[in-house]
Amino acid sequence: MTLSAQLSIDALKGGNIHVVGLSGAEGIATVEFLWKHGITTITAHDYVRKEDFAKSFRLYHLGLSSLERKEKLDFVKYLELKTHFHDAYLQGIEEAEIIFASCGWFKHSANFPRLKTAHDKGVPFHNTIQLYLEYC
Repeated sequence: MTLSAQLSIDALKGGNIHVVGLSGAEGIATVEFLWKHGITTITAHDYVRKEDFAKSFRLYHLGLSSLERKEKLDFVKYLELKTHFHDAYLQGIEEAEIIFASCGWFKHSANFPRLKTAHDKGVPFHNTIQLYLEYC
């Protein structure tokens, strides 16, 4: 996968794409956008335990109605995503071709040193805002 300065949906297809913070608003928005555009080679990471994912997801989406939260949660549950939760958080991230992380990824101690190592190695980091601006 080769990315130019602009993100290309076609260039992302088949790539080793990682999304950090699946239960958060930015994480799920990124996964949803990518999946709906045919990008299915996504590894999603979240620091919560797998059994606590739904609770965390609901907490981070209080601005949505309960029906909207349920629909989004159901959408995530039925995707064939490769996921890494709590004990396996960020596993394999150093091999990513692109990482989608929230704008404040560096503020969370759980992201060090793995995300910083990937960043320092030159793995491209993007976020939901960049994705939005690129395609709207």
